[in-house]
Amino acid sequence: MTRYPTFDELSSLLRSLRPFLLDPTSAGEVVIKHRNDFVTAADMGVQRRLREVLSERYPEFRFMGEEDADHTIDPTVPTFVLDPIDGTTNYIFMYGLSAVSLALVVNGRAEIGAVYNPHNDEMFYAERGKGATLNGKPIHVLDATDPAEVVAAVGSMPYRKEFADELFTVAKRLYLDCIDIRRSGSAALDICYTAAGRVGLYCERGLKVWDYAAASVILEEAGGRITDYKGDPIPLFGGSAIAASNGPLHDYLLHTLKSNCKFPL
Repeated sequence: MTRYPTFDELSSLLRSLRPFLLDPTSAGEVVIKHRNDFVTAADMGVQRRLREVLSERYPEFRFMGEEDADHTIDPTVPTFVLDPIDGTTNYIFMYGLSAVSLALVVNGRAEIGAVYNPHNDEMFYAERGKGATLNGKPIHVLDATDPAEVVAAVGSMPYRKEFADELFTVAKRLYLDCIDIRRSGSAALDICYTAAGRVGLYCERGLKVWDYAAASVILEEAGGRITDYKGDPIPLFGGSAIAASNGPLHDYLLHTLKSNCKFPL
């Protein structure tokens, strides 16, 4: 029988990275991959460390990280999917909202997800069928059915400025319909915040599988729903626009996106 990592194992592994990530010298040289899309020495260091440990413990599994050149996933092979620092811009500017996001994808579905924010030591975790937790305590989405009862989160996709008008049109609609809006700068954290009931819904274009794989199982195990902008299941390869919600508000979110998006969904 195939052995999968446990909560204690992944929690200990990701938390072991905290001193390195909080050391202000760890960022090192900042490399611009694309416009407003950065990679630091810390990204590379985290990815290298996790690859070494997980490849030694699970040699039969594959490992795919954001900073790899090859981003293909073979659905027949269990694969660790890693974003070493989700929210790199926040990390560079010491904003305090960035996270290590690690998923185990099996048969094309995220089965285990761990999202760790070293700045406040918050560990979001889920194993499919066993619920979601924050620092070991169960979490659940909000039970709100009216957008006026929740705060909404939006992602701004800063490296795709051509979507600016659409972004702010959608954000304005959510701002008017909801209590308020938030922008954390980390897709993984925004999805986890939806899972924990801190926000009721979240949307963003242009994400990659490492941005949302781990958080997707956390949200679903917390009772929420995650799809693309059309309402279809999210792909665990390539990338997708992401609509995430507590569940009851999902139809509202999809309708808002359909009514206000200027580009194809």
